[in-house]
Amino acid sequence: INIISNNITDILSLSKLEASNKGNIVLEYFSPNRIFQELITLHENQAELKGLQLATEINVDPTLSILSNEFRVKQVASNFLSNAIKYTQKGKITFRASLSVTSNGQRLHLEVEDTGIGISEQDRRQVFRKYFTTNPNAGGIGLGLYITKIMVEELGGNIGVKSKSTPGSIFFAEIPYSDSRMEAHAQRKATLPDLPPGLRLLVVDDNPINILLMKQFFKGVGNVHTVNNGEDALTLMNDQPFDLVITDIHMPGMSGIELLEKIRSDKRFNTMKVLAISADMSTLKYAEETQAEAFFDGFIEKPFTESEIVKTILKALS
Repeated sequence: INIISNNITDILSLSKLEASNKGNIVLEYFSPNRIFQELITLHENQAELKGLQLATEINVDPTLSILSNEFRVKQVASNFLSNAIKYTQKGKITFRASLSVTSNGQRLHLEVEDTGIGISEQDRRQVFRKYFTTNPNAGGIGLGLYITKIMVEELGGNIGVKSKSTPGSIFFAEIPYSDSRMEAHAQRKATLPDLPPGLRLLVVDDNPINILLMKQFFKGVGNVHTVNNGEDALTLMNDQPFDLVITDIHMPGMSGIELLEKIRSDKRFNTMKVLAISADMSTLKYAEETQAEAFFDGFIEKPFTESEIVKTILKALS
């Protein structure tokens, strides 16, 4: 099921990439150290399930922010890590990140080294091609690294792989960034107590396990209601006011996007904030960048950390 879900996500990501305006890259200041630490936390469980060691060499000042596209940088690093875990059966995966200033400008260097199956010289020439896979039995359809290559090139960077036919590969990317600045102090991670005490929250998700997890997660936070479809969500909104709606995207019947459109078309809900939650973050992000008619106020990618979801909620409410 996970393989099928990942393949569908890759296909949707690619279609959005190919349809998006290549010149419309949103630049923002963000902390590379923060997003890389969060990524490592999210991938540690995957590595542990396979008995793999996940090591890091992140040589980036925690108080430094760079000007680039946070989503693409994060996705490139995440794809490298996921690929390494997928094709490594035993041993170690090392994630490296560093910054440099050269005559050609400022660069962010990303590198993931594994002790996996290795890549032959012939396959190295094709590994970033669309639909290419070194192991058809692994369940992938050869889009992950192709999508990663597109994202790196959109940022003006370059991507490559160093490997031998013997075990082990190193995937790397060099991404330019426009500017950097030192923050006065490293930002404190947001936590649930930072949310408004009287927050009126509605969670919409057709998966009962997700509903249970969200109820447990937001336990003690304001006034939280849950429903399992868009129709019931609209009924509940007619009965009582909400400050924020968190909705899944892929639901039977009314989808999360259709729910958003109905909320946006009703003047009674014009102050209500709507967040989308999905494992298909790239599709949501590109929908935002290509100026969809009805905007979400933010996106939550599954799996998420407490800091990430609280930060997204606070940004939407501000």
